[in-house]
Amino acid sequence: MNVEQKARKIVKEKIPHFGWLVTFSFVVSALLKFSTLIPGWLMRQIVDVYIPQGQIKNCITYIFLFACIPLCIAIANAFYKFVIIVVGRNMSKKLSVLGFEKQVYQSITYFNKHKSAELAAYCRSESTKYILFWVMDIPQLVSSVLAGILIFVYVSYINIYWGLTLLLYVPLLLFPNKIFSDKIEKNARKIRKNNSVVNQIITDTFKAIKNVKIFSLEKIMVEKVSCITGETATIFAKTAAIENLYGTWTTSFLDNLFSGVLFAAGAIFVIRGDFTIGTLIVLMNYMPMIFLAIKDIAHTKMNFKKQMGEYDEFFEMLVVEDERQTDPERLFDFSKEIVFDNVSFAYESARGNVLNHVCFSIQKGQWLGIMGKSGAGKSTVFDLILKLYDGYDGDIKIDDADIKDISSFDLRRKITCVSQDVFLFPGTIRENLLLVAPNATDDELKAVIKEVGLEQFIKNLPQGIDTDIGEDGILISGGEKQRLSLAQGLLRNCEILLLDEVTSSVDAQSEASICETINDLRNKFNLTIISISHRLSFFEHTDAILQIDNGRLVNTVTFKELVERE
Repeated sequence: MNVEQKARKIVKEKIPHFGWLVTFSFVVSALLKFSTLIPGWLMRQIVDVYIPQGQIKNCITYIFLFACIPLCIAIANAFYKFVIIVVGRNMSKKLSVLGFEKQVYQSITYFNKHKSAELAAYCRSESTKYILFWVMDIPQLVSSVLAGILIFVYVSYINIYWGLTLLLYVPLLLFPNKIFSDKIEKNARKIRKNNSVVNQIITDTFKAIKNVKIFSLEKIMVEKVSCITGETATIFAKTAAIENLYGTWTTSFLDNLFSGVLFAAGAIFVIRGDFTIGTLIVLMNYMPMIFLAIKDIAHTKMNFKKQMGEYDEFFEMLVVEDERQTDPERLFDFSKEIVFDNVSFAYESARGNVLNHVCFSIQKGQWLGIMGKSGAGKSTVFDLILKLYDGYDGDIKIDDADIKDISSFDLRRKITCVSQDVFLFPGTIRENLLLVAPNATDDELKAVIKEVGLEQFIKNLPQGIDTDIGEDGILISGGEKQRLSLAQGLLRNCEILLLDEVTSSVDAQSEASICETINDLRNKFNLTIISISHRLSFFEHTDAILQIDNGRLVNTVTFKELVERE
């Protein structure tokens, strides 16, 4: 089973009524397709029976039906396509959301290997074409093929030579299709890749617009986008040329060649008395339908190849396992201690270990500090506690339970990590708080705002708690962002607080204030805190401090001991 087949299986399982819609589409399409055979039969009756016999009334009736039936089919076909497109569009939205859902639930290592904007491009891929391929193109293809087979049997029954001549049309049409469709798939894949790269460049440029301007990088970024989009335009042109060449071969050459040959043969058969003029008319009327059925097979294959090039990354996203499928079910329960027992870890084996045989423990309600140079492995401790990475040696336990056996989702719901680079979503303060606790009341919001020392600050804002803080909280200070992040943690009823250089961008007075706030929160809510900082003053309220160097725990001391040494 290839990746597209696996993706299709997921689509059938996750999108309601997908299979039903395909069946309905096939039935309607088949009825419409077989209805197109009726006018040809009517024409034969008129020419071979009613005109020679002078039956004017029957001629008028059949001519009326001959004119009305195609009109009714056209109206019904337009309505059928409208319904299928609308329903298919809604299904494609669900498929796009499913792709985003699959991405969000991937492990952190997945995102380390992919660029964010490229992932966003794959996730936003317009999947309507793929859905319509299965709910409209395939049913219409099958209906067309069945009608073509029926016509071929009928034609061969009337004259076997006509039938055999028609068979020559198949290899002449399908053989070039194999060559062209492979090239189109390759081009579609390259176009999709280029679009993703451009999306990444544009996103990175806007995110780092300040640095772009400081270093005068505007021209370089524009040139990068221009170069890649120029290459994409060239590939588009090549793809269009291939499709036009193939269209010219099939429509302008093969169709005209076989129509001329078969009409000439039919005229000879009429002169010889092998069949009537009406038969020749109906055969010439049915012949384009056979051509169309064969071309539908070729075009459907080409479209499928093109979509495989466009959607191969999207298919991969749909079928890859995510954390929900591999996550253990045991819930998080913390009443005693967190223990690191001889833990070693490497993000990549080629780069060597970031942590080496680290051992420590922290009791519930304690505040543990971690000190060390940049790159010593301090933040890795947080990554492992949060189960963002696995594959470490040794054991990490919470109350004698191996962290590997605890649900990642339940664990992370009870832990808040506040870093030096707090990320806040665009919107208001209220919206950012409600994001982590959608059902929080106004009183609860006011309470946590007061607890983290933001009450007066928010009162002074133009719209109070409904003040917009801009993209990534750009309109508020670093200290205020840290406090807002603490408020989010309180709203989540967290039990463990991880602090990573939270005062690195604030002055000494603000640091002291934040430190006091955190200690008050610890005492009031019995929080267990692990903090990283380069500033000794931040560890004033800690129970112990770990000193890490080159991934190794070299010492465990108290704040008082460090102060005395200095």
